[in-house]
Amino acid sequence: MRKPLLTAALLAATAWAVPAHAQQIDLSDKIRLNGYSNFEFEYMPSKQGRGDANASFDAQEFDLVFNVLPTDRLRVNADLRWEHGVATEDSRGNAALSHGFAEYTLVDALRLRAGKMLLPFGIYNEIHTAKPAIFMYKEPFAIYKADKLGGVRRFQPRSGSGLEALGTGSLAGIDGDYALLMVNGETTGKKDPFEEDDNSAKSLTGRVRLHPTSWIMIGTSYYHDQLTEFDALGKDTGLRTRQSSYVQSLELAPGPFLIQGEWARGNVTPATKAGVDMTGWYGVASVLLRDRYRPYVEYQHFDPNTHVDNDFATIVSPGINVRVDGGLYLKFQADRYHSLPGNPRLKGVDFTELTAAVAVAF
Repeated sequence: MRKPLLTAALLAATAWAVPAHAQQIDLSDKIRLNGYSNFEFEYMPSKQGRGDANASFDAQEFDLVFNVLPTDRLRVNADLRWEHGVATEDSRGNAALSHGFAEYTLVDALRLRAGKMLLPFGIYNEIHTAKPAIFMYKEPFAIYKADKLGGVRRFQPRSGSGLEALGTGSLAGIDGDYALLMVNGETTGKKDPFEEDDNSAKSLTGRVRLHPTSWIMIGTSYYHDQLTEFDALGKDTGLRTRQSSYVQSLELAPGPFLIQGEWARGNVTPATKAGVDMTGWYGVASVLLRDRYRPYVEYQHFDPNTHVDNDFATIVSPGINVRVDGGLYLKFQADRYHSLPGNPRLKGVDFTELTAAVAVAF
């Protein structure tokens, strides 16, 4: 009998500890749980190149997404992510709060968020972890992972801690949406950017997307931040590296066809050194067959420094996405990497990598 009594006592103590106003909210029918998982395989048949010559499997991610709706206007959202078969006791993998925020809707044209948000930059940054929503193997490196192709930095960080205003509307018969985000920005020292900034400047990200017709989307995004420069002893010099990026987005979806393209330009300028200008773009064309098969071909181009010759990189990727059942997708893609000798990462070594993924949305 002691175990039931102990359980009852613990429940009573827990109920007593919760504030009265919190107990008055019944969330039993206002909690939504969704999620997704992604399992990957990569193999580089050649012995040289930056691919995976060991034919590795990767338990890439498992996400649980919670939406709590205490009122018709208030939403609390959290995405809990476990990556690469996380085992913290062995210091393996990664566990993270991908994003977590409270959102209050005033009208459709104005919603306010506070917390940790993904940056509204381009088509894919906000959904980069939701691999079932991306019909390619991964989001395009030329825009969203520029460091993988020799970039000194990515065009933008993934997320930030701060405030966001966003909304949807229609003007002159054209539907559209916008988002404006202010966060701490990146920190170059030891401080956690989701807890404390290392300078007074805030990072700003903005995006506007227009839908002239039901099958056309035109968008533009902008990102700006100031990064602290430290001396050899780790002290703030008072100097700042400025980073700015913008991306133009286009999506065409007539009938079964889906065509996407984005072009980005970014600048990283230290206070006392020459800046680096980088550009990246991609285009991908696909068609949906029998509501199940989506073959596609993607081309990416990235220039890590427009002031330097002999350093660009490209990727050509034919592939297919197959919806097996419900939210279960299989992806097969072949990536052919080409670069010039001056590329800081790929070094002019061409190679092919074969990839596959099992993505599930639930």
